[in-house]
Amino acid sequence: MKENETLKQIVLKTLEESVNSLISSFPEVEKEAFKIKIEYSRDEKFGDYSTSFALENSKLLKRNPIQVSKELVEILQKRTDLFEKVDFTPPGFVNFRISTSFLLNYIETSVLSGNYFPKVDLPLKINLEFVSANPTGPLNIVSARAAANGDTMASLLKAIGHNVDKEFYINDYGNQVFC
Repeated sequence: MKENETLKQIVLKTLEESVNSLISSFPEVEKEAFKIKIEYSRDEKFGDYSTSFALENSKLLKRNPIQVSKELVEILQKRTDLFEKVDFTPPGFVNFRISTSFLLNYIETSVLSGNYFPKVDLPLKINLEFVSANPTGPLNIVSARAAANGDTMASLLKAIGHNVDKEFYINDYGNQVFC
């Protein structure tokens, strides 16, 4: 594991190595022709990440996507250090669940190296509005908690690379309460 390497990059690198192993038995096919990508799973029941490699590349291999998926799953299942579970879903998706031990090791390594938060690939500009405490009345626990939560959220978003503007509303005399 390299410094500042995200989980997604680690999984992608492992997938690329597995695909290279799979296609080594196809010398007539150029490795550069293959599209290899992973995505976050849309549904938690399918795992943490998934790939549609078999669907997108089965024609190049001249094989059924389900057959390609099964062969890829066999190779990936050998990586028990990284994956808790690897399976396929028809018509040709391969799903990955990161192992808890790998995740804990990843977090420990990140903390010890000082890289607590890997940076996002595409930083967003975020306008975070929080706390609308009534200046004419006492500060209550809800407003205090909202201030702490909002500021913490802004700090976390900045730490992973987003551009965050914080807006803290003051001089809102609470007229909306009377409406």
